[in-house]
Amino acid sequence: MPRKSVHGRRSITQGEPTVKVRRNTLLLIAALVWSAAGFNILRIGLSAYPAYRAAGNYLLSAVVFAVF
Repeated sequence: MPRKSVHGRRSITQGEPTVKVRRNTLLLIAALVWSAAGFNILRIGLSAYPAYRAAGNYLLSAVVFAVF
């Protein structure tokens, strides 16, 4: 018979030990992953930007950056 948890639901691990990770550790891992993703998007954007060098594009980029 499947094991039941305190709340009456079946245990997903069925008696296997679970890994406990502190909340701050998960937050740090998420920050590192999103920073890496953001860096890659920035790298792609900067490599494509030289073809669009114009005063209007610089101004528009500054406005969008200020909004975020």
